[in-house]
Amino acid sequence: MADTKLYSRNEFRFAIAEESTFGTAITAQGEFREIYITDTPQIDWGGIIRDEVKRADGKRVMSHTDVYQATAGGTYTCSVSGILTDTTADLLLYGAMQDLVSEAAGSPFLKTYEWDGSTTGVSGAAPNKFFTINGYNPDTSEHWLLKSCVLSSLSISADPGSNGGRATFSATFWTGFPPVISGLTVTPASWTAIANDFYVFQSLNTKTVAGSDVVLGSFSLNFENNVVRVGHDSSGDPQQYTFPNFNCTGEVSVKFDDNSAPEIDKWVLNPTAGSAESEIILQWGDGSADGTLKFLVNAIYTGHSYDFGNDAGVFVSLPFQGVDDGSNEAVEVLLANAADRSW
Repeated sequence: MADTKLYSRNEFRFAIAEESTFGTAITAQGEFREIYITDTPQIDWGGIIRDEVKRADGKRVMSHTDVYQATAGGTYTCSVSGILTDTTADLLLYGAMQDLVSEAAGSPFLKTYEWDGSTTGVSGAAPNKFFTINGYNPDTSEHWLLKSCVLSSLSISADPGSNGGRATFSATFWTGFPPVISGLTVTPASWTAIANDFYVFQSLNTKTVAGSDVVLGSFSLNFENNVVRVGHDSSGDPQQYTFPNFNCTGEVSVKFDDNSAPEIDKWVLNPTAGSAESEIILQWGDGSADGTLKFLVNAIYTGHSYDFGNDAGVFVSLPFQGVDDGSNEAVEVLLANAADRSW
């Protein structure tokens, strides 16, 4: 007789915990924070080491001995999407950007991140911020863990027509350490619960492009650090991580008017010659109080397109890339959430 047990996708849960020692997982469940997910994350095993070589064994079909597979020495990812909350946004941003300029000593603990000409993302052999991630499975024998993860990519977007206007995120956690998929105790009841402080599009109080106020239709920001593993120790684990380049891209959709029209012409200018850059600022809060989340991008455009199908009028989409010019960082992010991370 078939087993009658049946699970719902909503029973599968996800949480992260900050690590202090590279290569050492967090197992104490009280140190984990649950993430507000809108999909069901799972490990992508595409980076596992696998080799198939048909040996001359007298058979014309594959044998089990013709397949070699190892978990140590590979790389693994886990993609997650959800609603951005102010008690986890700072962790996600640090995990992707790996460059924290400062955290204020007093509440609301304003945190400043940036990518500029001095960004490396590492402190010695270890990345500046890395996590253990827990996957809770209602079949308790199938819990899983990935340790010493960074976010190889993080996308943040907001659109008044989606998710009630709440900003969302999509992240890819990456590690060079093999997954643990058995013998785990994972207890969501011990995790720090999901918060309900959101970044709502309708509450954005600063939306400027090249110093001019714009009517914003939507926006997206993408952070990619292109992390790679370096070396193998005697267990096949990475000896360190490195970030060869950091890339911030994005797009704003703005109403086509006298404030946005000059940007359409600017995108064809030669950035090498100067004057092709525009400052893009998107900000919740006043810039320092609890609830602040500010993105400041020193942008060059990579194209443009009109949106003639918007009933609110003609909008124009401006995709961009963040660049450092020696005076302006490629991207700077400020976040205040009254959480003392002791960074």
